[in-house]
Formats: sequence, C-alpha cells, structure tokens
Amino acid sequence: AGLRCCAAMADTGGMQRAFSTASGASGIGASASQASASRSRQGKAPVFRAELDSAQLVYNTLRGLANGKKDQHAVCEVDPEGLRFVTTDLSLVAQGSANFLARMFDSWEVRSADPAGFRINLTLLLNCLATLGNQIHEVSLQMAYFDADEVFTLRMIEGQAVTECKIRTLIDVGADPHATQPGAGDHGHLMLRSDFKAVPVLNKCVIMAEQLKEAFSLLSEMNGAATVSVLLSPESPFLRFSTQGQQLTSSVDFPNGDESLVKINCQEAKECSYRLSFLQQAGKALPYAERTSIRMNAHGSLALQHILVEGDTRQSYVDFYILADAEEVDSDHEAAGTAGRAGEDDLDELF
Repeated sequence: AGLRCCAAMADTGGMQRAFSTASGASGIGASASQASASRSRQGKAPVFRAELDSAQLVYNTLRGLANGKKDQHAVCEVDPEGLRFVTTDLSLVAQGSANFLARMFDSWEVRSADPAGFRINLTLLLNCLATLGNQIHEVSLQMAYFDADEVFTLRMIEGQAVTECKIRTLIDVGADPHATQPGAGDHGHLMLRSDFKAVPVLNKCVIMAEQLKEAFSLLSEMNGAATVSVLLSPESPFLRFSTQGQQLTSSVDFPNGDESLVKINCQEAKECSYRLSFLQQAGKALPYAERTSIRMNAHGSLALQHILVEGDTRQSYVDFYILADAEEVDSDHEAAGTAGRAGEDDLDELF
C-alpha cells in the first residue's frame, strides 16, 4: 500500500499531491528544502495533538458551520478542555462554533495549559477531510497544530492507506486590538456569546433535530420571506416558528406534549424576529444532529445548540448565537462579560 499525501496551502487554495511506495517516492512541486523542513517539523512539539478512530463526527460537526464560500475562515481555539472552531457573520449579528471536548477524542494532548489560537481556511479543511468520500466513517483521524511553522496537519488512515494534509494557518490577528488586517475584528465576535450569557435566559426548550429540520425547510420554501418569528411561551402554542412571504403566511407549532418537543421551560411568552438567512445557516448541522436546545434571553437574542452523537458516549456540539432583528432590540442596552471558550457549563445544559 502506498502513502497518499496532499499539502494544502490556505493562502492560495491550491493543493499538491505526492505519492510514495515502499520502493521509492515521487512528488509534484516537492523540493529538498520542503522535505528538510518536514523532517525538522517532526522534531517540534505541536500545540495540540488529537486522535480519533473515525473522522466522521469531526467532518459532520465542521459541516455544520460551512456557508459554501471558498474563502470561509474560522478562528480555532485550543486549551486543555478541547478544541473549538468559530465563525462569525461580517455584520456581527450571528456567530457559530463547532465544539470538540477533550473527552471525545481517543487521545488528546496539549503542550501547555495556556490557550492558543489561530485562523484557518475552513473550506479547505473540509475539502481535505472529504478526500476519502463516503468511506470517511472507516477512516481514523489524527490532528495537530504546529505554531512554529503555522501549519495544521491532518493524518487520515484507511486500512494501509494514509492521507496527509498540511494546511497553512494564519495568526489570529483578532487577538491584537491594534491589528488592521482584514478580519482583525474577529475576536469581537466572541462578544455575541458573552453578551448572551450576560442577560437572563427567559425561555428554553429541547427539540428533536429531525423535526426542527423539517420546520426550517418549510419556512425556507416561502417565496419572499426575509425574517422568521420565533415564539417561546409557557402556554399554547409553546414553540412556534412563523414567516410571511409575498402572498402567504406560514407557521409551524410544537405543542407541549408533542414527542418532538423533548423539554420546555419558559418564564414568559416572548416573540422575536430573526433573519431567515441566519436561521438557515444555524440549521446546517440539523441533518447530523440528534437534538437541539433553543434558548432566548431577555433581549431576544437566540442561542441554538445542536448535539451530534456517535456511538454511546461520543458527542460534539454546534452552537449558534443570533441577535434579534434590530427593530425589536432596545437600543440603549449594554451587554457586559468576557468572552471565553465554550466550557462544559455551556454544553449539554439541557440534554
């Protein structure tokens, strides 16, 4: 069996492939200096190293963030608790994150207790994971980040075949408040999460992902619809999604006691509107999720958390925070708090 190796460069979007066998090796675009750098890199400890016997859960979770654009980037945060990829809409109205707790990996190692961060081309990362196609559930995965070389590595093993990908990363310039490069404000997006947590949560529920996916699909079919109204209430209809198109109005109710509505806890009736495009993006993980929690705080901000399950114990999470339509938000409120990594106090809260 040969070694399949692809080196992916985030700054160009190009991909190089090299093939080697037991009898020899040949490469495209390879050089002696690159080989030397590779050998040198092997002697350096990575910021983190993780191993998993199947790449499927990582792939599906990251697909829950993808917006279909070739230049979509994510900020990756690493600490002893795990790994998180964060994406934010340019308008700073919606933020998504893919969360992998350390306990979900078969092996998890970090070089330091101090958190680390970098920026990565999420589209390119997904393309690398997809190279093995429908067999990805049979592929074991190794991931690592080498900060000295600014390289994120993937090693996928299928039987005796090995696929290696190296993705050039960017320093997370958003950590520097004086940075002026494009995307430098990305650390500001973490305020969406801290702002949500700084305001009391009034209503929350847990719903089966399959039924929520069907509801989102029906709402998306409304021609001319731009916003979706979400109602959470301690009384009937309990949970309602509604939208208005050019000629028709559509609504989907989930009454208390419905088998798809697993749990609901509401203090008062509250209804707010959100841009349909953001809810569609927040629903990208629904085909892979088992359940979803929905929370609404006093300012009308919405938090959706999808739980993805593999086997009996392995879980990952996709979170989205969406601000209510500007017309419904008090212009004079100020949210406080310090953003941080999604810890176990945030994850699995209702499940």
